[in-house]
Parts: sequence; C-alpha cells; structure tokens
Amino acid sequence: MTGSDADLVESDMMRSVPTPSWDFVRAGAGLRMLVESGCAHGLTVEQVVAGTGLTHADVDDPEVRVEAGQEIAIARNLIAALGDLPGLGVDAGVRTTISTFGVFGFALLTSATLGDTLAIAMRFWELSSGFARVSLERDGRRILLHADDDEIPADVRDLLIERDLAAILVFLRMILGDPRQAHLRLRTRLRAARAQALAAVEPAVPVLAGGPCNVLEMEAADLDLAPQQADAATRRACEQECVRLLDARRRRAGTSAHVRALLLETPSAMPTLARIATRLNFDVRTLRRHLAAEGTSYRALRQEVAMTLALELLQTVGLPVCEVAGRVGYADPTAFTHAFKRWHGQPPSAVRISTS
Repeated sequence: MTGSDADLVESDMMRSVPTPSWDFVRAGAGLRMLVESGCAHGLTVEQVVAGTGLTHADVDDPEVRVEAGQEIAIARNLIAALGDLPGLGVDAGVRTTISTFGVFGFALLTSATLGDTLAIAMRFWELSSGFARVSLERDGRRILLHADDDEIPADVRDLLIERDLAAILVFLRMILGDPRQAHLRLRTRLRAARAQALAAVEPAVPVLAGGPCNVLEMEAADLDLAPQQADAATRRACEQECVRLLDARRRRAGTSAHVRALLLETPSAMPTLARIATRLNFDVRTLRRHLAAEGTSYRALRQEVAMTLALELLQTVGLPVCEVAGRVGYADPTAFTHAFKRWHGQPPSAVRISTS
C-alpha cells in the first residue's frame, strides 16, 4: 500500500474531529503577553519564541498576525523553561491594557451596557487572542459567561486559561470602573494555588477553585450597567471596523496557513494528511487540491515546518542534533541530518551554536 493509499484508508476510518474554536489567525497581543511574562521571569525573547518561526522583530511589530499554534508553542517553551507555575498565565493576562485588542477592545469599552459588551465579545471573539470557548447562558436571574477549556491542549491548558480569565477580569475593571457595582463571581476548575493567583487580579470578584468548569456569574440586572466609557458613535464605528477586520482576516487565512498551524501544534509527532483533512472538514483529495491551488503540498509544508523549526532550535537554543531531530519528528538522527543538509545546504552540526 502506498503512503497516499494509507492516508485515504485512515481518512475513511477516522471519525470527524471538529476544528478547535481557538484555531484562528490572531493579532500579536496574546503573543506579547506571553513573551513579556517570560522575560520578566529571566528568559530572553529568543528563548521564548524558539521553534515558532517568529523573531524578535515580529514580537515588536504591532501589525503582526500569528497562528494559534505559534502561541501554543510559546506557552510550551515557557513551561519547559520555568515549569508549569501557578500564576504564570495570570502574570501574562494582567498585562492587558486598553489598547491590547485594538478596535475590538474599544468596541467593548464603549458599548451602551454590560449586556451589549458581552454581545460584542461573543460576536467578535476571533479578534481576541483567547483560547477559551466562550458562550453565554441565562439561568433564571443569573447570567453565566462560560469559558470552556476542554479544546485547549492539556499540557498548556492551565497556563492559557489562567491568561484568558485574568484578561477578562482586567477588562471588566476597565469597563465598569468599579466591579463591586456588579454581582460577580468566578468559578473555575483550577486548583487552589492558581485560583488564588486569579483572585489577586480583582479582589472585588470572588474566585472559587476546583469546580467542574470555568464560568463568570452575574445577575441579570447587571446587564443594564453602563460602562464608564460608553459612547454610541464610537461603538458604532468600532463595530463596523470589527466587521471589516474579521472578514479580512478570515479571507487571508488560506488552507496552507491552517495546515502549518496544525503541524506546529505537535512538531515531534506531526499529524498525517488524513488527520489534518478531518480537522479542516475536508476529504484528503479536496485538501490536496486546495494546497495545490496555493502552490504547495502537505509534504512540502511538513518539510518546511520541520526544517525551519530545526534551524531555530540549533541556532537559538543550541540543542544537540539528536534532540532536535526528535523534536521535529525524526526518529533517526542520520535521516534528519541528510534532510537538513538537502534543505539548508549544510549539516546541522555546522549551524548549531555552542552552549558551553
């Protein structure tokens, strides 16, 4: 059986797996939060972004657009270097400012009521850098803002949901001025140490640990509270710009970009063509046609991702060649060395920095 035939058989056997809600191209705000947090803990920018295809200049570029997989890779770098510390994600999330999310943030701030703010957040969540799957529910007199994290990869789940929840608390303070005027309570599935770090973000909002889910509770009457910067004309202008930005971002995100992002999620065990096809809700032949129309192929993208990450890990981190080989999906270091030399024109030992 050829590799192509095997991919087709696997595609037929696998059940459909929906694309995660967080899998969208995003602005660099969330990326910068994570990088700044890493630097505050003694890491360099280069260490934090190693293996992502991003550079120091990208981090500083206010117009940069990144794949969700690149942010996940950064989160993994932080955990690998610092450990999965309680509060590390909170430290990133509290770096949220009024300008962090650009026009999307200003649309939230200038809405007429808190209810209007939540509606804007639901409608344009893809303009955030969030990984939580957000939804609103009315339960009698209570309003529940769910921030589900079950789609986030398990190894970075706590860090990224900490960041999202901390950013939500910071934005609530900016929107309301004094959150005590609302009847807020945050229930989380996080353990006590992480919940304690979140509780320090906004003392007016009780944070409970160890629950079955993450949900911000408020009373239905709180939806009528007016944000302190409410302005109808600004809100309308911001909403129109959000519509334009979201449409443009979705049109720019071609199939090859989505495939790269999925390959970057687990570079040491990259998904097969068939698995990527099911994640993108294509059959294998259709995915091949889309990639061909963009002048590339699954094999070319896989090789590009592997060799780009390998170069960065050798030049930036200075990992041993055998370890780099494993990190980009090669079980045999010799095969990796041959592939690297074909791609870059020289062996990996020639580009590896010294760590002595």
